[in-house]
Amino acid sequence: INVDPVGDGDKEVAEAHKGLIRHILEKSNADDAFDTALDCSVSGGYGFFRVVTEYVNDGSRNQEPRVQRITDPAKVLLGEHIQADGSDAPDCFIVVDMPKAEFKKKYPNAKDENFEGYKDGWSAEHTIRVCEYFYKEEEPNKIHLLEDGTDVDDETYQLAITSGLQTPAIVETFDVPTTKVEWCRMSGAEILEEKDWLGKYIPIVLVVGNELNIEGKVTYSGMIRPGKDPQRLYDYARSGFAEVVAYTSKNPYIGAV
Repeated sequence: INVDPVGDGDKEVAEAHKGLIRHILEKSNADDAFDTALDCSVSGGYGFFRVVTEYVNDGSRNQEPRVQRITDPAKVLLGEHIQADGSDAPDCFIVVDMPKAEFKKKYPNAKDENFEGYKDGWSAEHTIRVCEYFYKEEEPNKIHLLEDGTDVDDETYQLAITSGLQTPAIVETFDVPTTKVEWCRMSGAEILEEKDWLGKYIPIVLVVGNELNIEGKVTYSGMIRPGKDPQRLYDYARSGFAEVVAYTSKNPYIGAV
């Protein structure tokens, strides 16, 4: 990942950001996540990797981003999107079937049952389905254009006035909604955890193989699907050859001159 300054941007700041990103990728073993997503897209048509946060060490309250691999792309349900990386998707589910013993240890007061009226196996004999859910919400926000040509959001402007700072007059106000991402973890009966996620993007990145959109229905494919028929033809030809050889007499042919 390269970071380049735009216009008269500071090259040293860009290099610092580049170094931070390189540190995050190295600490995450991010190549494993990228390779897994690529392998899934080559074989099945699509794969994913994700961004999480982890504590720097056991004695620190500070956290750092980490890139994490997703080994089963079928457990990820990404909302409708146009961008190739899925960054414009409105929501995303990640489904995990957790052993009941682990579930009870982690959530001792949680219910062990399905949603009311829902019978699609959220609770099985030995496992409980636990689902992460990311979703976007828009909040109203006002941006002021000031006399000196700068833009400032309403909260910052009001804070400056309250603090007694001299502020340029407002020339025009624009309604620019901001996007925030929410996260929760739920079972088949209730919400187990929930919190705000940093930033405006759902931290699930899509990696696609072949993508085909026919009348609004999107189909993904990798190398296996188009290779099936040629492989079947080859297998049939080799089987036919083996069958002919098997039925051929091993004795030499004898005939009149």
